[in-house]
Amino acid sequence: MDKQPESKSLKKIWSFGPESSIVHVVVEDSVMSTIDRWRQHDLYKQSEACGILLGERRGNSLRVTHATEPYKTDQRTPTYYQRNTSGHQDVVNYLHQQSHGAIQYLGEWHTHPQLEATPSSTDYQEWARTTQLSRFRYTQLIFFIAGIKSDWLGSIDNQVLSFGKLN
Repeated sequence: MDKQPESKSLKKIWSFGPESSIVHVVVEDSVMSTIDRWRQHDLYKQSEACGILLGERRGNSLRVTHATEPYKTDQRTPTYYQRNTSGHQDVVNYLHQQSHGAIQYLGEWHTHPQLEATPSSTDYQEWARTTQLSRFRYTQLIFFIAGIKSDWLGSIDNQVLSFGKLN
C-alpha cells in the first residue's frame, strides 16, 4: 500500500513573556491557510489584505480558529488597507451565536509588503484607537501581520503591547 505524503501543518504557536496576561496563542491551520491565500508574495505588487481573528479564550491562552477574508467593501492598496465592518461583523455575529458565545472576537490580521513583518506607525495608531473603545478596554486583543517570509504577532492588554515569539 502506498503511503500518503504527510501534509505540512501550518498551525503556529506563539508564546508571550511575563509582561502579558496571555501565555500562548495557537493559530490553527485553517486560519494560516486563509491568511496565506492573501499574503503579499511580491514587494508592492499586491494589495494589502485584512480581516478579523476569531476563536476561544482558554484561561491565559487563545486559540484562533477562524479568520475573515477581505470583503469588496474594504479599501486596499499595496501599502494601505481600511477594513470596513460590512461582512466581517456578520461573520462575528454568526459564529458567536452558533457557538453559544465560545467563539469571540480576538483581534485583527493584515498583510505587509515586507519580507519580515513589523508594525508600522499606522498600525500602532489603529491598535491604540481600537483598544480605547469601551468594549475592548479591558480585553486582551491580538494583532497579526503576515509578511512575505515571516510573520509578527502582538497582544495588547490594558494598553500594554507585548510581542509574541514563534515556537
